[in-house]
Amino acid sequence: MVNSPLLRRLGLAAYDRGRSRFGSGLNFDGKTVLRLSVVLMGLRIEAHLLESRQLLPAIGLALIAAIATTFFVTHALAIPLRVPRRLADLVAAGTMICGGSAVNAVAPVIGARRQEQGVALATIFLYSSVALVAFRLVASAVGLSPQQGGS
Repeated sequence: MVNSPLLRRLGLAAYDRGRSRFGSGLNFDGKTVLRLSVVLMGLRIEAHLLESRQLLPAIGLALIAAIATTFFVTHALAIPLRVPRRLADLVAAGTMICGGSAVNAVAPVIGARRQEQGVALATIFLYSSVALVAFRLVASAVGLSPQQGGS
């Protein structure tokens, strides 16, 4: 799709982005806007939580702690498993921010190869699938209704 005949005719194909009149805008959108969007998606908070001024500092601290913990735990596990640093960075970003979008946004920044990006995406989607089943089981085990458990 990225290098489809239609996109080549319009001058929007991936290999044309640097030389077409749209190239600088596409590069800006594909890097800067995408990265900013991923960060904002990862930090989204339900609006009703912002109504209480006492909760706001606690939520901010919890977010910072969760993001930092995820990053360091991922890298700590990567060492004994002999996972390359770039792959560990991609998996950490996908786990701590918002999944596949974060992996795709971080990959060009750290110079990850396509293979590393693919493995990181597969890992994140596997985590998501396991979490989908596990959360429902945990919610029912502690007596939460499907609505309270997020189902």
